Amino acid sequence: ELEKHHGKARHLRLVGSRPFPGGISSTTWAWYRKHEPSRLQRADLVGHLNTYLHRHMTGARVTDPSQASFTGLYHTLKLNDWHSDLLAAVGAKSSQMPEVLDANVIAGTITPEAAGRFGLREGTPMMTGLLDGSAGVLLAGAAVGQLFNVCGSTDVLALCTDRPKPHPQLLTRALGVDGKFLMVGTLAAVASSLYWWREQAYPEVAVKDFPKRLHQLAACGADASGGVTFDPYMAGERTSIEQRTGALSGITLATDRDHILSAMLEGLIAASAARLPLMMASGTKILPTVAVSGGGDRLDKLMRRDWPGTWKFRSVTDATMRGLGTLVPQER
Repeated sequence: ELEKHHGKARHLRLVGSRPFPGGISSTTWAWYRKHEPSRLQRADLVGHLNTYLHRHMTGARVTDPSQASFTGLYHTLKLNDWHSDLLAAVGAKSSQMPEVLDANVIAGTITPEAAGRFGLREGTPMMTGLLDGSAGVLLAGAAVGQLFNVCGSTDVLALCTDRPKPHPQLLTRALGVDGKFLMVGTLAAVASSLYWWREQAYPEVAVKDFPKRLHQLAACGADASGGVTFDPYMAGERTSIEQRTGALSGITLATDRDHILSAMLEGLIAASAARLPLMMASGTKILPTVAVSGGGDRLDKLMRRDWPGTWKFRSVTDATMRGLGTLVPQER
């Protein structure tokens, strides 16, 4: 309905992403408008988590560009505030929207009430803040062309750019500072898919020993799958309005648990590699060294096995917290 209102291509140009439920809040706002309009009519302020926290802790009505991008109501590609047509499509009023400040701006100070409630010092300055993925990119340096890959339960690949080129299979959003953007490709269930199969088919294999089996099968390539294939959408797909599901094909009476595990690995590895051509088509020159986080069981190395091109990798740890630590507070 939102794309019909704006036009699919125009919506993508304005917001940077298609209106995927679960990855944007304009769809939630539209749902409330349809099913609970009185709740929205009473709302004084609508936002995401950092808006909620600031309202309670500093009294400020703020958000940052990275969060604003995910509302689907912000002119992300121009970084120039809420877009009147996007607001009108969901029945939002500009008076309900928070002020958009860069993530490192001091948006307010801890109020006396919040100091008592949360055990903080009254008057402590509080920056606007930003999304966890953006914080990791900041730790990686946030250079134009930097790739940042977080591999764990979910696998996220983000390209930092100053010239975003939205693509329907990627999420394009503001970094949160410095006028930069991220183009993001997400695999919703990676380790979570594989360890689900461990629970079903390998109950005798301890969690700590399971990575060894994964690496053994991955070294054999697709031959180990016995012709079985896997659609890697156990937790849906972040770039599909009609949610996809996982599927196994090619199963016969000769299929065993290792065939299925191998097929799951190969499906996930292929999906990981498929994001690279999308990033390369953006027109941003990609730096050869990729910053990586997560992957405690070295799963990240398996997922990058079939990446096209030649890459170097450097590890960054505790990326979100340390990335936040790179923000230098700025006065309004």
